[in-house]
Amino acid sequence: MGEKEVERRLCWRFKIPGATISYRKEGLFSSKTKTDEEFCPVLDLSRGGVRFLTQKPLKFKSRVFLQLSIPGERVPLDLRGRVRWSTFN
Repeated sequence: MGEKEVERRLCWRFKIPGATISYRKEGLFSSKTKTDEEFCPVLDLSRGGVRFLTQKPLKFKSRVFLQLSIPGERVPLDLRGRVRWSTFN
């Protein structure tokens, strides 16, 4: 989002330099151990979501399992979510 755009979200967004996301799409036949993509850079976070870059497109409303790695922390945070917005960069 550009610097001059109006923020319509209720929750403040913040950045954690060096944070990354590994994710896998959840489904009936998805692997419980294999990730779809690893070390995706996190652009920003808020109480309601996370924005990150991927090489593979994610479909709207698809369920995902995320592992958020924060620099200085040993164990990544395990999160479950649903894709609410996606666009090509």
